[in-house]
Amino acid sequence: LVPLWLASLREYSRLRFEPDISASLGGASVSDDLDTVYAALNRETLLGFYSDAWLSLVDAIASLIDEDSEVVFEALDGKNAEANGHDHDGVNGGRGIVRKSTGINYREEPVAFFFVLFGLAFESLAVRSTDDEATTRQRNLEILQALKKILRPSVSGNAVYQEVVFSETVDLLSRMVLTESFGVQSVVVEIARNLCLVHPSSRQGLQTPINGEALSDDIEQLFELTRIIVLVLGGLIPSLSQTPVSVHLETSEEATALVRTALQALVEVSEVFPSIIKTDLHATILHIFVTILGTGACQATIVPQALPIFRRFLTSVAGDGRSETQSQLRNALARMLLVLRNAQKRETSASLQCEKSTLLAITVLLSITVRDIGEDDPLIDRFIGELGESLGASMTSRVAAGCIRTLLLAGVASAPLVAASTSFLAESVDLEGLEEGRTLTAQTLTTFASRVPTTQRPAAVALLTNALLERASKGGSGTYQETGARMLDLAAADNPSFRAIVSAISGERKALLERVLKARAGVQRGRSNMDSDREPTIALKMNFGG
Repeated sequence: LVPLWLASLREYSRLRFEPDISASLGGASVSDDLDTVYAALNRETLLGFYSDAWLSLVDAIASLIDEDSEVVFEALDGKNAEANGHDHDGVNGGRGIVRKSTGINYREEPVAFFFVLFGLAFESLAVRSTDDEATTRQRNLEILQALKKILRPSVSGNAVYQEVVFSETVDLLSRMVLTESFGVQSVVVEIARNLCLVHPSSRQGLQTPINGEALSDDIEQLFELTRIIVLVLGGLIPSLSQTPVSVHLETSEEATALVRTALQALVEVSEVFPSIIKTDLHATILHIFVTILGTGACQATIVPQALPIFRRFLTSVAGDGRSETQSQLRNALARMLLVLRNAQKRETSASLQCEKSTLLAITVLLSITVRDIGEDDPLIDRFIGELGESLGASMTSRVAAGCIRTLLLAGVASAPLVAASTSFLAESVDLEGLEEGRTLTAQTLTTFASRVPTTQRPAAVALLTNALLERASKGGSGTYQETGARMLDLAAADNPSFRAIVSAISGERKALLERVLKARAGVQRGRSNMDSDREPTIALKMNFGG
């Protein structure tokens, strides 16, 4: 069926774009040329049929392209046109639509039929339809989904990057971003992303550019494609552009999904961008993420989905050694600290969530790129101080404790973090909401003690033992069981050091330690007795003959 589909599309394109025969009749009598009248009526009849069916044919061909079917590629390249006798319009050489097989690798060069498919799709998207708005948007979505499959190197080659074709395509996609629905914009983002990923300069990495002019053209094309993706984000995220945003991200699942798609596309594109312009895109991505982080409307839905993408981006740029990248990461940290400070003022209803999200984002940033920023940077010390304050606040204690755990296990600023954590663990501030943070902090410190170098482990065990005893002393019997569990963890981490510390304790401290450990042992015995005394939950019927 593929050759028949292509023949129908070729016939439709010829009828669609050739001059209207009826317009050439002028003032001549209809009876003067019945053949011309018949041809005009025949054209109108065929156009009506093809206009209803062409999109289904294109979609069927695109589906085969998506499956990488060898049959469709041979048909698209015109290899079986003469054999099957489907050359209806006789334009093999005149228009260059159908080529004879010349052994060219059509997976690198554009196939012969590419411009027919591309032209039909492009013209349908560019011309205003007379259908109602809902029908038009659904049709445009279907055309774009087919076009996405056509615009791949195995079909289009480098033809789409020709100056005229590329310029018209980018203009059309940019217009659709500004005027179409979220579903259409999502497909536009995917098309722009794919065109970036398979761009000749992205595949070759611009290692050996032919000349400066070619290099400049490639850079301009890549920036035009990424501009489309940024344009989508600018229409959704407040404060990212100067134009007002009408959509409410908190209530629109489509808008949230579109933001996620655009962010993922930018990060994927940045991984293949030529090194000569990669830092510019990195600066743009960092600016977008920080802006999202500081936007109140993004806190509930966008930020939780953006953080994993942010982590992936940081992983791709960490350790590249460029001074520009290191400066960009440090500037991003400085801006995030400013966002954190503004969120702590509690001026809006989203401020609390913004503070929590910023703590998490900075933790992700430092855990991955601390060596790029510099472990002795004053901004890191400033964040540790902010983290300590958040640890002692009831509304943010649990989040701050989780951030400290991540940083300690990643080896970031261990000394000041341990000092802040032990101080928080031992202090006697009685506020609601802090107990969960203290429990998590105690677990973090005992886990960290088992990972410190062997030479430093006795000191770490001694420090944490004193902090845990201080917590039990001030927290009362309600903390004994959990404190006892942490003591056992310390004993498992370095038993000789723990025994030495216990033997050195005397007086009230030793009595307190005994009570803590007995409370833990009593819980374990109680659980053991419950398990042994528990009756079967299912009673079996033994008297089967009764």
